Parts: sequence; C-alpha cells; structure tokens
Amino acid sequence: MKKWNKKQFIITTIVIFLPMIAGFLMWNRLPERMTTHWGAGGEADGSMSKLAAITSIPGFIFVMHLFCLFMTHLDFNNENQSPKALLIAYWAMPLTSLFAGIMVLGTAMGSTFQPMNWLNLFFGILFILVGNYLPKCRQNGTIGIRLPWTLADEENWNKTHRFGGYTFLIGGLLLLLSSFLGAGLQLPLMMVVLLSICLLTTIYSYKLHKEKQRP
Repeated sequence: MKKWNKKQFIITTIVIFLPMIAGFLMWNRLPERMTTHWGAGGEADGSMSKLAAITSIPGFIFVMHLFCLFMTHLDFNNENQSPKALLIAYWAMPLTSLFAGIMVLGTAMGSTFQPMNWLNLFFGILFILVGNYLPKCRQNGTIGIRLPWTLADEENWNKTHRFGGYTFLIGGLLLLLSSFLGAGLQLPLMMVVLLSICLLTTIYSYKLHKEKQRP
C-alpha cells in the first residue's frame, strides 16, 4: 500500500472544512433554514436547518474524501504513481466542498448567481485540472480512464489518457463559457459535454484495441 502524503491530507482536510468554519463565523447573518438542493432548472427544492447545512455537507464530503484516498492507496499499482496524478485523488473532494459551500452560503446571503452557474463553473475548473493531470497518470485500477482495453494494455492506457486529457480540457472550457449562458441551456450543454467525453474516449480506446489485434 502506498504511504499517504500526510501534508497533503492535512491541507485538503482543512480546505474541506473551510465552508463549515465560514458558516459558523457568519452564523448570526444566516437564515434558520438554508437551501441545500436545487432542481434541474435551478429552482430550490430542498433545505436544512442552519446547523445541519453548515456541518453535514463538509462532514459527508470528508467521509468521501477518506474513502477515495483509502481506495487509491490500497491499489498496489499506485506504488509508483505520478505525484501529479495523485493530486486528482487528493483535491477532488476539497474542491467539491469549496464550491458546495459557496453555493449554499452564497444563496443564504442573497446571491443572485444561479446554482447552475456555480455547477458549470465548478465542473469547468475540475475538468481543466483533470485534463492537465490525466496524461501523467500511470496504469492502475483506481485513477483514470479504466476500460478493459486500457487496463490490459499499457500503450493503450497511455494513448487514451493523452487523448482524454484533450477532451477534458476542451469540455472544461466549454463548461466555463456555459456558466454565463441562460439556465435553460446550461444543463443540456453539461450533459452533452459529459456524454461526449465518455463516448469519444471509449471509442478512441476501443479503436486502438482493435487496430492492435489486426494481423
């Protein structure tokens, strides 16, 4: 099992709980019930008490953070994994917590920036980061584009991840731009981007696999 990076773990854990700390500092300015869920059109359709909203979201994300890191470090194929690729595992949940906190606290404070704007902005930044680090990811069973052909062939893995890096970068840029579009266009565009990334990388990887099988 690969040793945990204690410094990264401490820093990312602090980042996860920053929204909770901010919530307690803003306690007297927050409403007794806070919106914590929105529908596809951006309309509020779920709420929690102030205390639950401030504590439960970072708490749940922290549990997911522990699970992701445990599974990543349990994989013996990650013994020699690129430190840059491991940043994806360490920072995915902290970034999620930050953006969730901004959405929940911002809405409670009267922000007019729509939830779908925040969501597309978050995924845009996340996809750009993933696209940058994905090509550096070495073959393993927990981080990256895990298809039967990539897991069975290191050359396929490397080529697919270089291609996947470009698709994530382009998808991330499109999502960043879409965060300034109308709410009715944002969700469809997000679904198209996600589906396109999945289909293009899968088709590309399978094409490499079939080409290698030819006599």
